[in-house]
Amino acid sequence: WIILPLVTQQFKDGVTTITLNNPEMRNALSLEMFDAIEQSLRDLNQDTCVVLLRGEGEVFCSGFDMKAVSTSTFGKSVGAFNEKLKLPVKP
Repeated sequence: WIILPLVTQQFKDGVTTITLNNPEMRNALSLEMFDAIEQSLRDLNQDTCVVLLRGEGEVFCSGFDMKAVSTSTFGKSVGAFNEKLKLPVKP
C-alpha cells in the first residue's frame, strides 16, 4: 500500500497551489484534512503572493466528512472543526 498525503503543495512564480488529495472521499473535510491544510499554510514559501486551493479528482470538496462527525464524539468533533476554521491570517 502507498499512502498519499491528504494535501499536496506546489510553488511557482509567486503562486502556491494547495491541492486537497483524497478524491476517493470527494476531498471531504475531516480533522486530518484540516490538520494537513493548516500545516500546508504554515509551510508556505515566503515568496507566496497568491494561494490557490484546488481539489484532486472530479470534485473540489464535498464538505464535512459526515462519518467523522457522526460518531459518539460528535460534539468534540464539531468543536475541533470550528477551531480549525479559525486559522490565523498572516499580514
